[in-house]
Amino acid sequence: MGQSLEELQAEFLAKGGAITAVPIGATGLDGMGLAPLTFTSVDAERKKQAKEFRLKAQTHSREDDLALVAQIHQLKGVARSNIELYRALTCTNDRLQRLLRDYLKDDETVDRFRAMSREDRTERDNRFLLEAVKEQLEQGVKGVHAIGRACGASGQRVSALAKRYRLTIPRGDPTIREPGRVQIAVSQLQRWSDYLKEDRIEDVEREILTTMKRGEDDAP
Repeated sequence: MGQSLEELQAEFLAKGGAITAVPIGATGLDGMGLAPLTFTSVDAERKKQAKEFRLKAQTHSREDDLALVAQIHQLKGVARSNIELYRALTCTNDRLQRLLRDYLKDDETVDRFRAMSREDRTERDNRFLLEAVKEQLEQGVKGVHAIGRACGASGQRVSALAKRYRLTIPRGDPTIREPGRVQIAVSQLQRWSDYLKEDRIEDVEREILTTMKRGEDDAP
């Protein structure tokens, strides 16, 4: 059986040891050249303030979240993708996904903005685009490029979608040009590229101005 505390203490003193009483609230760090650590009412007040700060920050964070959730409800009808949505919210996609999980878990109206695999996202976006294309056809819009502009998609994508779902899209009027745009031949773009390689900036500027003037003259 081991020695008792009293026996150990007596043995320690007999060998020249000394016992120094440490005041309540202090530590035995004086021998190390360090000031004794004490816990005062000032420390308690700091701890209280730190806790209040954390709680206040959490409250503000929740208020910010709810403000973004309100904006999501305002934008969900016009945003065409989660990219457009989180850019409009001026936040990251990670935060958008957290908001959808934490606050709109059962809201089916925002399901199209939730994170998913690329295949699932493509299939979902195709369904939404299909409905938009059908709506444009019902309104009498003609041409894959015109329908694409109205739906926020490329003409190539609209054409592929029409082929997949066997939609008939009437040909548009090739003489109608989109306002604010002008057609540029590939050969002209190549010539500009050659000018830039030869550091002929003035020639590029002159031709760009000429092309822009032609677009203004052709505008309806």
